[in-house]
Amino acid sequence: MRCIRQPTSPGAFRHESDSSQVVRPSRSPGKRRAKARGARVIGVARERPAEGSPAAQLMDEFVLLDDSAVERVQALTGGGADVVFDAVGGVMFETALKLAKRRGRVVEISATGKRRVEFDLIDFYHNETQLFGADSAKLGVAESARLMTALADGFDSGKLTAPVIAQRFPLVAAREAYEAVAAGTAGRVVINM
Repeated sequence: MRCIRQPTSPGAFRHESDSSQVVRPSRSPGKRRAKARGARVIGVARERPAEGSPAAQLMDEFVLLDDSAVERVQALTGGGADVVFDAVGGVMFETALKLAKRRGRVVEISATGKRRVEFDLIDFYHNETQLFGADSAKLGVAESARLMTALADGFDSGKLTAPVIAQRFPLVAAREAYEAVAAGTAGRVVINM
């Protein structure tokens, strides 16, 4: 969670990758926090988010993920993103590295599709890219409490908005809830206990 704790300066760019399958980082609280801190948010995905959706409302720009996505993000940002938050990983890793400006930061939180990646090491060190791995599952109680307090303050002030809940399931229907996520349900799927 180190990158989340670092202040994002106004005018900084942020890229978020998305998969048309299960991972939906374009709806992530990370984007809400970046936006609340004044960052310009550029979403990159295989499909444009639905008009009026929380994801669409949080994006300043949208770039379709295709062969020219890197060039379009570089043009929009004047050379690359300050921070690239890649919640897909694996299959998007090399693209995420290419989206970062010189001395930009790339934050990886997932490894969808493949665990091992290859990339051009010379391009990586010439660009002086900073690579961070973030695993919130490793946070202790004290660290989680500080993060939750900061998030609560954001929600209380109105700078952060809760994600849309698409469906709710009782605990006995947990399997159906996971199937809904796997099917690509737009919005959050909640299991009530």
